[in-house]
Amino acid sequence: MASFSFKEMKIAFDNIENQLICRICNGYPERGEPRWYRCTGLHQICQDCKEAKGKDSCKCGNPIIRDHCQMTEAFLKVKTRSKCKNVKRGCQEILGEEEMALHAPECIFRLVPCPYVLKGICPEPIDFQTVLQHNQDKHESEKFPLELIGVDKGKKQYSLTPELKMSKVLSFPNVKMECGGQVFLIAGQRNGDVFYQWVHCLGSPDVAKRFAYTLEYQGPKVTLKFVGETIPIDVAWHTIIKDRQCFAYGFEPLMTQFVDENLKIEFSVQIRDLKEEVKDTNEESGISDDADNEA
Repeated sequence: MASFSFKEMKIAFDNIENQLICRICNGYPERGEPRWYRCTGLHQICQDCKEAKGKDSCKCGNPIIRDHCQMTEAFLKVKTRSKCKNVKRGCQEILGEEEMALHAPECIFRLVPCPYVLKGICPEPIDFQTVLQHNQDKHESEKFPLELIGVDKGKKQYSLTPELKMSKVLSFPNVKMECGGQVFLIAGQRNGDVFYQWVHCLGSPDVAKRFAYTLEYQGPKVTLKFVGETIPIDVAWHTIIKDRQCFAYGFEPLMTQFVDENLKIEFSVQIRDLKEEVKDTNEESGISDDADNEA
């Protein structure tokens, strides 16, 4: 029986891996999706395309075989390291399963939905690292009734002119703010009889959890305050509205209670770094990070 050196085995595995690309979505193996299929033309089809998306045929036109490919799955069980699924967009990371699970939500080459809130503008996802440039190139020329009127200790004060009161959609997307080295995008949209507003974090879900925002509307006789966590850029605006993960207020009460004598609405947004606040509290009380680690 022929024997193979470690180097020869590695070359063989690498050659197999280079062929292990889904013919439909061009994706690589992902954690939690161990099953792979083949079409009758012997092209590889990933579990997501076959099962989640319900594809019955390959891009080549041949039908996908119903039973999953045991040979491919056996290879995946042996192989301990794999390429990031975003390799086609430039990611060069090759990691083990646990490391890849940590890397995937942080990968700067991952696809995210465009945060621009008007329906139908950008239906296709974009690279995470290009969000700001995309916003500048595609949407910065858009004019919205929002004006920055003041900044005080990290709190930004805006004036909103409700000239679009009769419009079905009132929006002001992608107003940029920064806090703790992170970039955030403030967005608001009227949807039906409700006005929604949120703060997107240009970071992973774990990074977004570190930050909270306070939204405050000041009317002639009424003050309204909302506090919530920032939302990772990976969450699409329509999902935010559907799941009510943000500030939500009746549009007509907003107009009635907060329009001032100049026919404007004023509101402020402040973003807080929760990790830094805990650190400051510990320092004031004499508790250090080292003490926590020693405990």
